[in-house]
Amino acid sequence: MGKEKLRRINAIGQRKYYRKNKQKYMSRIATLLYVNGKTRSNYTFKKIDGPEKICKSCGSKENLQIHHEIYPTKKKEIIKAIENGYIYYLCKTCHSNLRLKKE
Repeated sequence: MGKEKLRRINAIGQRKYYRKNKQKYMSRIATLLYVNGKTRSNYTFKKIDGPEKICKSCGSKENLQIHHEIYPTKKKEIIKAIENGYIYYLCKTCHSNLRLKKE
């Protein structure tokens, strides 16, 4: 398969996920924008102190991914969730193990 075809397949998958879980999708986007302090169109998201960049399960500092237990979409809610430990980092292996346990 060509790269262009893979991009189209990935975009279709993202659209389907967005339509099913709009709040989860918007929460993930907002969290990443605030934690990284990114700019989107004409608005700059002021950087907030994100969760500590260490895997909560094993203590690894490589291949980290943000894990959400709840899905807040507003800045104040995201900050509270981080402070209360509902949004944190997990390494790729711990994150996949956690997902397998849920299923």
